[in-house]
Amino acid sequence: MRSYLILGMCALYLIQYFLALPWLQLVVVALSLLAFIGSALKVDRFPHWLGIFMMTAGIIIDRWLISATGPYPC
Repeated sequence: MRSYLILGMCALYLIQYFLALPWLQLVVVALSLLAFIGSALKVDRFPHWLGIFMMTAGIIIDRWLISATGPYPC
């Protein structure tokens, strides 16, 4: 089940990358979170907390450090 979810997420990401549909980006994000939560619930204790820490760090870096300085520099 998770494999199909991840494959579907990758396919939608490629479609969204080329078509740049704003609503599809939200669907890709929602599928990414579902895949992460599904995987995080089924692993051992250390990978579970490591994954949560890395996801949280990524959100913090993206929202507060990168977004504060504007879009990604060229």
